[in-house]
Amino acid sequence: MAKQKKINTLDLIQQMAKKNKESLNTVEHIKEQRSPKANVSGIKQHFESKSVTKETQIPLIEDTSLSEAKSQVIQETGALKQLMVLLNAETFRDDKDTFTLSLSGTCLGLYEKLATGASYKMGIKTSRNDLIRKVLEDFISKKFAKAIKEIDLKETKS
Repeated sequence: MAKQKKINTLDLIQQMAKKNKESLNTVEHIKEQRSPKANVSGIKQHFESKSVTKETQIPLIEDTSLSEAKSQVIQETGALKQLMVLLNAETFRDDKDTFTLSLSGTCLGLYEKLATGASYKMGIKTSRNDLIRKVLEDFISKKFAKAIKEIDLKETKS
């Protein structure tokens, strides 16, 4: 029978620990190189994220265009506030039920942009499913009764 070579597990563990330490040092070095927030001494500075609203500039032609530009900026800010309130609200009234939804390509692309923008740029943790659920729950809770009344009126007029 062939003799099997004895493996020293302590040596293997030490080698693995050394490789792991080298990998961690390499990762930290790369992070330091890529970090724009490193100050002169090399110590990273951590800042809180700032929420910034994007304002669009419209060229001035007349005095009325100035008021239109201001109202557009106010509308964008109001829409973001409404979105934040909606995403921070928990609107389940009963148990969760599952359904499948299909969207057009354009709608899905814009929806993805909205969901990821809310998550990353506004700092609100949300998922795609959570966003669509909250929008539908909000519609049902606020506008369902009015929509049903209008539907009932159309049926009786016909």
